[in-house]
Amino acid sequence: KLTYRSMTGSGVRLAGGTMGYKTKLQPTVADSSTATEFMGASDFGKILLFIRSVMWDLGVPQLAVTVLYEDNDACTSMAMAQKPTPRTRHMDIKYFSLCEWVERDLIKLKRKDTSLNMADHFTKQFGPILFRSHTDYIMGHVPPR
Repeated sequence: KLTYRSMTGSGVRLAGGTMGYKTKLQPTVADSSTATEFMGASDFGKILLFIRSVMWDLGVPQLAVTVLYEDNDACTSMAMAQKPTPRTRHMDIKYFSLCEWVERDLIKLKRKDTSLNMADHFTKQFGPILFRSHTDYIMGHVPPR
């Protein structure tokens, strides 16, 4: 069935290895790449907060902010500014919880070049060289860049 919803992918790494990943269709059609990336970052933020709470329950204190790598500059800027832009005010308010997590220093969005973004492996088709590079990184065969 044809759909215009975007595909979101994310992966969690801990101590140099991938410990989890998620790929899914977004629940709504986004009208911009910024909206798509922001919705995906918000959903992934929930996963990161859950992992932080599990680590805390296991006795691993969560003293530092958790870094969420993002390849969309507008999405990163919007989260760090902690407010929507005039072009994204139409988005469902639930996605703006990401701004609160940034404000509370639980999550920090950092720029990651698209060619190095491992989440793209879960949502896009790659040529053989880039596919191999991403696979080696996700499997922990090479250190992160």
